[in-house]
Amino acid sequence: MYAIHTFNHGGEDHDVLRVQGKSLRHIAKALDPPPSTIVREVRRNNYGSRYLAHHAKEQALSRVKNIFRHPRIRDEHVRAYVVEKLKSGWSPEQIAGRIKIDCPGKRVSHEAIYQFVYRRYFQGEEDLRPCLRRRQQKLVQSSRCKTGPGKAVAGRPVASVA
Repeated sequence: MYAIHTFNHGGEDHDVLRVQGKSLRHIAKALDPPPSTIVREVRRNNYGSRYLAHHAKEQALSRVKNIFRHPRIRDEHVRAYVVEKLKSGWSPEQIAGRIKIDCPGKRVSHEAIYQFVYRRYFQGEEDLRPCLRRRQQKLVQSSRCKTGPGKAVAGRPVASVA
């Protein structure tokens, strides 16, 4: 993801180029991201009628701080249910499907459970990330032939017939 304010002095370069009267397409060539990214960045981070790099950076930081501002799972009973099932080894998908049966009238999506887990981590509460299931690594199957791969049939030892 490109953002002018994240480049090394990219935002300041943008400000200088705009003062010089350069087009957004020219600025995109000078800074490397696609022109559409520059246009989106300027529209999103306008300060009055101008783009200011330091203002864009402040806005980006405030957006990051507000990511987890509103809780996804508001009901205390549902939160306790989710935590209990996560600690029991259930996946968020299993919890989302089972809560409809165990707690009639209550619903929660698996995505809301993932956001709940990460929100708790980022806010310094109990870390439930280890309770999330991880995809198992695939085991490498051993070959049946002990002579090694790639040997032709003619090069293999002859079996004795008794």
